[in-house]
Amino acid sequence: MEKVVGSKLEQRILGLYRNVNVSYSILQISKKLHTSYPHVYNKVQQLVKQGILTQISVGPSNLCRLNLDNDMTLAMLTVNSISMRDEWINSTKKHQLLTLLRELQSRHPGLIALSSKNKLFAVVDCEEKLASLRKELSPLTLEYLTYSQLRLMPDEFMEQAIILIGFEAFFRLLKTKERRLLITK
Repeated sequence: MEKVVGSKLEQRILGLYRNVNVSYSILQISKKLHTSYPHVYNKVQQLVKQGILTQISVGPSNLCRLNLDNDMTLAMLTVNSISMRDEWINSTKKHQLLTLLRELQSRHPGLIALSSKNKLFAVVDCEEKLASLRKELSPLTLEYLTYSQLRLMPDEFMEQAIILIGFEAFFRLLKTKERRLLITK
């Protein structure tokens, strides 16, 4: 199973990249995870070799960032996100909410549902679908966003967001957000 979802250390390393636009040196990763530098160095080198992380030399340091063009990166991010979602569901006792969201997703392909800063967000690709979703969910207290609006949310929001459903659509959006940031820099 380790080949599919990564080791615990790999998952912890990827967990640091909640903001996909951030870069860390191996020393920073080691300190954040309270794990020995040699152990982190070896694991990072494996992730670079697999194409999950990329490295760029800046002075004496190698800065590491996610490679969102790699399917394994997206798979490992998804596994991390599912674990976080399940912890959130269990701690908040919102099992029925997850069932409802899954039913909605079958009627609204591409729906992303997030929890951030004690609020729930429903995200769809266009205003028309947003209006339809609002009607259908009027009894629930939700914030509604389009994909475009989600892309504009601050990094802090994205770092704190827990994806409830729509993992693939969420990471696809992050990929386009990252490309736009690279183009505008």
